[in-house]
Amino acid sequence: MTTRARTLSINVRNKTAVADIAFPSRHWSRRLPVLIRFIRNVAPSVIGVQECRDDMAVDITNGLGPAWTFWGMRTAKIIWDTSKWTAIDQFEAGLPFKELGITKYRPLTMVKLMSIRTGESAWFASIHLVTNIANEEFIRQAQMRLIIEYISERPDNSRVIIFADLNSVPTTSSVRKIARDAGYNHLRARLSDAAMTGDSRNTFNGWKITKREGKWIDDVLTSRSVRPYSGVVELTDTTAYPIFVTDHNGVFARVEFGVSGV
Repeated sequence: MTTRARTLSINVRNKTAVADIAFPSRHWSRRLPVLIRFIRNVAPSVIGVQECRDDMAVDITNGLGPAWTFWGMRTAKIIWDTSKWTAIDQFEAGLPFKELGITKYRPLTMVKLMSIRTGESAWFASIHLVTNIANEEFIRQAQMRLIIEYISERPDNSRVIIFADLNSVPTTSSVRKIARDAGYNHLRARLSDAAMTGDSRNTFNGWKITKREGKWIDDVLTSRSVRPYSGVVELTDTTAYPIFVTDHNGVFARVEFGVSGV
């Protein structure tokens, strides 16, 4: 049977961000109900989040309802609807690269989910690469190679969906090329123009109306055995909601696996 998943990747913006203190509309207590509304409108069954503390994940799952849960002890987490998925494995690692001058790790979180309807399973991963440091692109490349290595060590790793805040803009950049060479391609490389909506939008809005520059720093990557069949950049700015949901737009993708030949 074909197993289909409605997936969403979004950086929900750490509620302790110092830069947001002066702006009440950016405070978590104000943004949380709007974020819940956003997620319900998109209606995913699996979500990959970044910049999400444990207490934020509790708030999100409580807001979505009793069927929702999460896993991940660091700030990249997987959130899912337990009425549709059962967790059967998990993995987590930090990506500190102290030898490259990074003392604060960036996380990789993976959960293997099995469809209750079909019994088929896939790994869902959330990653967050570095930004705003010296040699950041070089370090992101090193982090991506380590992520690929960790994934390759997981059992039954042919089906993988990666929710990514890559902090790397061009779709042809080396971070995406490293992933592609290992068998994980980004949405616009796999979807036709007709299947991809809003690809001219940015995924980072920076608390401003979203520019139509197509500069994606966020993405959904899929392995060869997973087929994305539609995608969209979902706006979180004030053209769509009363206040900014977060400083990133969401990347939504419908994916399927377990199909003959996929």
